[in-house]
Amino acid sequence: MSRNPSQRTHKQMLTRMAVGLLIMLIGYALIQPYLKTRFGLDLPTLPGLAGEAGQEAGEQAGEEGQEDSEGFTDLVRHPDSDLHGYGSPTSKAESIPPKRTELGKTSQSERGPPSGKNLLYGVLKSLGGESYQSPAGLLYVSRGSLEHRLEHVARHLKDIPDRRGPHGVFDGDMEQVLRWLDETYQRAESGKSGAKILPQGNRTVYEANFDKQVGYVGGSVGKRDGNPAAFKIKLVLEDKNVITAYPL
Repeated sequence: MSRNPSQRTHKQMLTRMAVGLLIMLIGYALIQPYLKTRFGLDLPTLPGLAGEAGQEAGEQAGEEGQEDSEGFTDLVRHPDSDLHGYGSPTSKAESIPPKRTELGKTSQSERGPPSGKNLLYGVLKSLGGESYQSPAGLLYVSRGSLEHRLEHVARHLKDIPDRRGPHGVFDGDMEQVLRWLDETYQRAESGKSGAKILPQGNRTVYEANFDKQVGYVGGSVGKRDGNPAAFKIKLVLEDKNVITAYPL
């Protein structure tokens, strides 16, 4: 049974669109290295574009499985908490946040007026117990039976090359990362170029582009693509409470 003219026309249109898209992708792949070399335009590679989209999906899917098993849904991943030897040098003691049993042992003198050395990581002031506040007002608190949010942020200080999907790794120690998260929040709140706020149910996503590298893409996807540099930070909050943050 022969197809009618409208069916043939529709098939031809789909074929032309597919061919046109393929030509555009090939053209982009060819011109991207030239634009970067000639004009310094840091356009993402095709694998990089795919990786960014995959990272957000991987962050959500991978960590939701972990937190669901503990009775709470989150948006993040599973790396260790010491610093990968890729960014600023720091000791393991500086990189790993205190365990929850230690977070509650802040002395009364340390809870007084912030004075540099009394701040956790030189940034956070204690609000008592296991709660800490950044200069921008971001809160890092305990989540019931789950790990402390500081422990959670520290998971993004080291790569896990064999982890499925992408894994954002910060290129700095905890102090630097905490300052970057404040900056991400402040840039988005003030409407700076390259920053945005995205409502997400009872959470809010803050994203900001930086003019310098803040990390790289790790995990199995990052390893496959040569660990591309990351210039954007994604921060997820519930009110002022930090849920997760990672570089894209």
